[in-house]
Amino acid sequence: MASGEPNFYAYVKDSNTYIDVFGLMPWPDLKPTGVGHHMVPKTHASQFPQLEALGHPTKAPSWYPNNSSDTGILHQDFHNKLTENGVPRTGKFEGTADDLVSKSRKAYKGYDQLGFVKFGKGKNAKILATDVTPLEAFDKITKWNQKNNIKCG
Repeated sequence: MASGEPNFYAYVKDSNTYIDVFGLMPWPDLKPTGVGHHMVPKTHASQFPQLEALGHPTKAPSWYPNNSSDTGILHQDFHNKLTENGVPRTGKFEGTADDLVSKSRKAYKGYDQLGFVKFGKGKNAKILATDVTPLEAFDKITKWNQKNNIKCG
């Protein structure tokens, strides 16, 4: 072949590691040392100036379960519920900032797992709330965002 590749269609080493067509790849656990779960998806929050702080890659508050073992399924379920409520996993969110907040909030109803809300990393990390359900965490995070109206650069 002109490309010099043994298989012209092999554009990645192993497409099964880049696309999980069967949904078998486990989601990462929500560990306190990781990024946690962003209650308003960062990519969508960053579309709106009033939600800019919630879209910041390292400064946005995230929810972490008190017991982080085997929470990959919970993490995946959060994202599935967001999608079911009209917040797409990929692509642009179609709607207003209020629509995004309202649809995201609906996704967290019915969960009783307790966790905490943290923002920042390492020694600069701050705890915003403890022993809160995902819905309670969502309300704390959006209240924090309204109160601070922080612009992150």
